[in-house]
Amino acid sequence: MVSNQWQLDTGNGLMRKLMFETWDGMHSNHTETVQVVNPVNGQILSQNVSYYQIVSAISGSGWRNQLVQQVEGFGTTLLTNKYTYYDSGRLFEKIQDDGYYEKYEYDHKNRVTSHTTSLAAHANDSPPWSYAHQIYFNYTPFTSVGMTRVVSPIEHARS
Repeated sequence: MVSNQWQLDTGNGLMRKLMFETWDGMHSNHTETVQVVNPVNGQILSQNVSYYQIVSAISGSGWRNQLVQQVEGFGTTLLTNKYTYYDSGRLFEKIQDDGYYEKYEYDHKNRVTSHTTSLAAHANDSPPWSYAHQIYFNYTPFTSVGMTRVVSPIEHARS
């Protein structure tokens, strides 16, 4: 494991922010932890941990970090946001700690064709899509009096 650490003291030494960055041995996953601590006694006041995967860029050139999870808090008070992706690297779904979510669909040119969001946090026993707002995008050009243009989004539906 490779690890880096940074420290920032601000407010005349009244606040200390620590950042820890850890990589696995293959350099395919890494974790960033940011803590705000009391500089006097070292007590953790807040903590945010972000988990990343390294994947090939969509264009096929280079590599990029892909955020897969964020955890805010420590001990028994944890708030977790999760992110999942298509094999192409495009975002498929984001689920926040309060139940809010976003879901995306794309066409063969990696353009958004559908964007679904929750209207309210859902109960654990109800399907997540039961309270949804969905926008469809259509990139088909249309002709009007000799003019061609693309309008997006052209359809709007509620699920």
